[in-house]
Amino acid sequence: MATKEECYQCANYNDSLCTQQNAEPNYNFVPCQFFKLRQAKKERVKLDLTPSQSKKQRMFSKAFSFEGRINRAEYAISALIFVLVCHLGEKIFEESIIYWVVDLITLYFFAAQSAKRCHDCNYSGWFQLIPLWWIVILFYEGDEHGNKYGPAIKK
Repeated sequence: MATKEECYQCANYNDSLCTQQNAEPNYNFVPCQFFKLRQAKKERVKLDLTPSQSKKQRMFSKAFSFEGRINRAEYAISALIFVLVCHLGEKIFEESIIYWVVDLITLYFFAAQSAKRCHDCNYSGWFQLIPLWWIVILFYEGDEHGNKYGPAIKK
């Protein structure tokens, strides 16, 4: 059970309301996911959020976001899109300003997808700055359980 002080410290507690439950906190409730994650960090225990407890995430639902996790299949498709758009854009637009705009948008897309893939492998998104790291995470198996970047991904 969560105590009053623990709810106050939660990131979802705002103006005497628990935004996780959209109501006033009930201190006799079963703790929310955020409370469990915080407790696991305190105790340095790996929290088991099985895929059945997580929501089914649609592919490319938040393609330009740097938060969350994605699986290997979505990352492989993202890498293929990145390579194809860059090469086809160069052939079609022939180094014009449109090519550079399309290239920057595609680069941002792939950076976001790479950060989420790093998160699935329980690494910071900054690891993608390591040369050829994108190849490593393409074949690296992600965490089966929830981690600090989000719940487990359904397969």
